[in-house]
Amino acid sequence: MIQRIQSVYMFIGALLLALVVVFSDVWMSTVAAVHPALPWSVYVLAAVGGLVGFAAVFLYKNRNTQAKVVASAQWLDLALILVLVVVLGTLSFDSDRAAPTSSLIYIVLLLPVGAYILFSLARRAVKKDIELVRSMDRLR
Repeated sequence: MIQRIQSVYMFIGALLLALVVVFSDVWMSTVAAVHPALPWSVYVLAAVGGLVGFAAVFLYKNRNTQAKVVASAQWLDLALILVLVVVLGTLSFDSDRAAPTSSLIYIVLLLPVGAYILFSLARRAVKKDIELVRSMDRLR
């Protein structure tokens, strides 16, 4: 399980999404005043995406299922990225509201992007394993 590189990618990607939930208190109070539904959507998308990515680590015996689960984690992470970019983008262009200016916000925005990259690397490695097993089956 852990000797495969995609397991490491999935675990680190899930960890990055968990860090989004941990560090969201820094900027969430300012944004929650404008968009009250945002904190729950960010928490749910990050938590579910992280749990799906972490659960995919343990599906190493069935690679096809693992590839599908990692793809769903990618889609959840992409939805999280879109929610964060759209809401923080509209907040920065709204002149009436004070946009959060902490540099930690940009780090929090980069965490889901890093998780998406890691999930895509994991998915590519799973597909490479699937092709390797298929080629070995042809030789038998």
